[in-house]
Amino acid sequence: MSIEATKWARLANVEKSSSKLILLNLAMLVRYDAEEWTVFASIEYLSKVTHLNRKTVIEALGRLRKLGAIQDTGHRTGENRSCIVYRLCPNAVPLVGLPPAFGVNAGNVSASTQTEPDDGGAGPSNEPDGEPDHDRRVSEAVTPAEIASAAAEEVHEIGCAAVATGVRQALVKTDHEPTAAERPGRLRHGQHAAAAGAAPTRLPAGWTLPERWRVWAARERPHWNPEKIDAMAATFAAYMRSRPGDAGMSSDWFESWRLWVFREWEPKASRTPWHATWGGIVAKGKSLGLSIRPNEPEAWFKQRVFQAAGMPPPH
Repeated sequence: MSIEATKWARLANVEKSSSKLILLNLAMLVRYDAEEWTVFASIEYLSKVTHLNRKTVIEALGRLRKLGAIQDTGHRTGENRSCIVYRLCPNAVPLVGLPPAFGVNAGNVSASTQTEPDDGGAGPSNEPDGEPDHDRRVSEAVTPAEIASAAAEEVHEIGCAAVATGVRQALVKTDHEPTAAERPGRLRHGQHAAAAGAAPTRLPAGWTLPERWRVWAARERPHWNPEKIDAMAATFAAYMRSRPGDAGMSSDWFESWRLWVFREWEPKASRTPWHATWGGIVAKGKSLGLSIRPNEPEAWFKQRVFQAAGMPPPH
C-alpha cells in the first residue's frame, strides 16, 4: 500500500462522499514502490468493500474520471480483459482546505504566537496560577514535520486495520459451508440482475451499434475494418433477439457486447473475402445501402448484394 497515495486521497476534494470512499479504496491498492499510481479493481470488489450498490460505484467512478482524479490508461486486465486499469492523478483536483488544527498548513504559526515575548514565565498570564499556557506550549513543541509524520502513521494504521478486517472476514467465510445464495454460479439470471441493481431488458427492436461501442471495438481489435464491426453488430443483434426468455436479456448491454467481441476468434493470417461469410454479405449490403427485407430468403438478399457489387450471381 502506498502511504503517499492514501494521504492524497484523504485530502482530495472530489465533491461527494461516495467518490471519496471509492478513491480511498483505489489508493489503498497502489503498490508502495509504484512509480506511477496505477491500480485496478472490479466494480463487484468496490461494491463489496464499500457497501455501495453497483450503480453508485459506477456513478462515483464516472465522477472521478470527469474531475480528472483518475484516468483510464487504456489497459485492461482480468479474466475477460474487461477490468479497467486506472491512473491516480494527484495534480488534477484541489485538496480540501483544513485549518492548522487538523495538521494542514501546520507551518503557519499565528502572529500572536510569533510576537509574544519570551519572559521566562515571569510575565502576566490569563491562566490560573500553576497552569501552563497550553496553546502556546503545543505550538512551540510540535513542529510541522512531526505533524506530517503523525498523519502518515495514522494513514498506515488505518490501512493495516482495513487489511486485517479483510483477512478476518475471509477466515470467517471459510468456517461454514456457503449457502445457495452465496454461490454466484448457481444464481438465476434475474437474481444476478437484482444483486447488480439494474433490471435486465431485451435488446431494443431498432438497436444500432452506438458510436462509443464502435470506437471501443476498433481499439480492441485494430485489425477489424468497419465492415467487420458492422457484421459483428448485426450478428450480435440477431443472435440476442433470437434467444428466448431470460437468455435473451441483459442488465448491461455494453458488457454483453464486449464479451461478444472478446469471444470472436480469428487467425491473424485469415483473409476471408466478404462474400464467403453471411456476416460479410450483410456488412457489404449495408455499405451499398441494402438491408434484408422482412421474410426475404437469404438467397434472394445475397443475390441482390452480388448484383449491386457488380459480381456474378452466386451459385
